Amino acid sequence: MARSDEERIGIFGAILALAVAAAAFAAGGEAGGAPPAALGFDIAPTVFFVRDGSALRQLLSLTVQNGGAATSGTLTAAIAGRDLSFPLGQIPAGRSTFSVAVPEVTKPVGAAFTLRAGRLTVRKEVGLKPQRKWTVDLFHHAHTDIGYTELQTRVAANHADYIDSAVDYCRQTDGYPDDAKFRWNIEVSWSLQQFLKTRPEARVRELVELIKAGRIELSGLYLNQSDGFSHEELARSVDLAREFGKANGFEVVSAMNDDVNGFSWALPQIFRQAGIKYFATGINETRSRAPLRRPCAFWWESADGSRVLEWEGEHYLFANYDLSLHEPLATSAPKVGDYLAKLEARGDFPYDMIAFNISGWTTDNCPPGRGLSDRVKEWNEKYAYPKLRLAIWRDFFGP
Repeated sequence: MARSDEERIGIFGAILALAVAAAAFAAGGEAGGAPPAALGFDIAPTVFFVRDGSALRQLLSLTVQNGGAATSGTLTAAIAGRDLSFPLGQIPAGRSTFSVAVPEVTKPVGAAFTLRAGRLTVRKEVGLKPQRKWTVDLFHHAHTDIGYTELQTRVAANHADYIDSAVDYCRQTDGYPDDAKFRWNIEVSWSLQQFLKTRPEARVRELVELIKAGRIELSGLYLNQSDGFSHEELARSVDLAREFGKANGFEVVSAMNDDVNGFSWALPQIFRQAGIKYFATGINETRSRAPLRRPCAFWWESADGSRVLEWEGEHYLFANYDLSLHEPLATSAPKVGDYLAKLEARGDFPYDMIAFNISGWTTDNCPPGRGLSDRVKEWNEKYAYPKLRLAIWRDFFGP
């Protein structure tokens, strides 16, 4: 039977489509899309490590620029005499990122990476060097600003309630890994005063037990204060905490001061006389500047030679506002990684440990966040480093 012109055109089109598909397959094209018209990538080390049995692997960030249709590909690497292969699965069109884990390097080495996608191959050489294994301490507390978020009487009641919650959360997380066990820092002893006014002796004993166990710490200062206080007021500001500690068999060795910029030069002398060795600050630079580039640690010495080890940390809500550490890992991990990488690149921070103040949420006079224990637990289950730790002040400063 003679075929019509339309039938002959349809058959010819089908044959042509098969020929094109066969040619693409022979050239290495992938099903589901044409091979890339252009391909490029960048690869960079990160601060993150994961465990591979007893070994550590460092995570590298791979950024792929695919100038064609979606395809699949593989990254291979030659590092310190080892050949590694990382199937990437689907590489979408445009820009995409992947994470690959390579064995930890203990000295600077060169690494050669090859990306194959479709019929294209791109190579790149980068240098890898040993990466700091960071520990990130989180000083969980409520910033005390009487009257800022509520009436003064309500703020006083709230801060007493917060100590109750901290005691309960410590008990609830006793079975957690140690770094994730709930810990609380009582920012000012004024909060303790509100608690003591309204709680029964049995509840106070629970608090004392947790202070002695290193799960809660009491600041030596009565209130967040600036150099506007008289010397007599400064000297008396350590009395409540010191007397409570003496009466209950523990030493008060730390103090915190947040949201102000200047501190009296008399403080190191007052601290020394009160037995306080450590001072943590979270300065708010909204109206004035921090005295030194932060974060940093230094010995602050007064005119008579008395000194205190001071941590000039970031803003007292930095871990919330800037790092989102009270939120899920997908939100917080990139921010923490970026911050630590920039801090290391800055060149003037020699330590592999750092501390941030953190609240249950992003506001002053904020209740404790029980969920922080879960955030830390989840983080440390995923990453070997940076390691997160809910900490009291003396944990960070040392003995």
